[in-house]
Amino acid sequence: TLILLLLSVGGYAASDTPEEPETLSFDTLTLDQAIAFALAHAPAIQEASLTVALAELDLKRTQLWKRLIPSLTVHQGYNPIVGESRLGIGLSLDFNRIWEEDDQAKRSKLKWLNTEMYRKTVQNRVILSVTQSYYDWVAAQKQVELLLDQLSTSSQSSIFNRQSTIPMTAPTHTSFG
Repeated sequence: TLILLLLSVGGYAASDTPEEPETLSFDTLTLDQAIAFALAHAPAIQEASLTVALAELDLKRTQLWKRLIPSLTVHQGYNPIVGESRLGIGLSLDFNRIWEEDDQAKRSKLKWLNTEMYRKTVQNRVILSVTQSYYDWVAAQKQVELLLDQLSTSSQSSIFNRQSTIPMTAPTHTSFG
């Protein structure tokens, strides 16, 4: 299972050209190496990280929009004494608004926090899956070693048993006479 899991998480980068996966030696593979490889190549983690990055950009956008974009007001008036019509445009930046957090910014912040928690959950699931697969793989190797040892012992004892069960009879002398 570990081999299949490691091969399945050896995904591609977000670019047009595929990234060559690292080569691993299964003879000397440690749990830490398997986890590091899976964390670096798991498509689910890459997807979750991109989701976090998008949420972070949305949060920054709402914070900047609120703080840097001035309010625009348009006034039109008519002076009947002079008989003139006037148009006025005003730009204002409310400094009190800079320090307040509006609902959109709160929603963006919650979205970012949720995506960050999701990324950590996905990361923990990958670690758990690799750990389970790694120990299943180690257990399977030990079972194979044990079976080979039993087979070897069984072969040796059956040879010994065949030699000990061969009837040993004393030579008989027959006389012809």
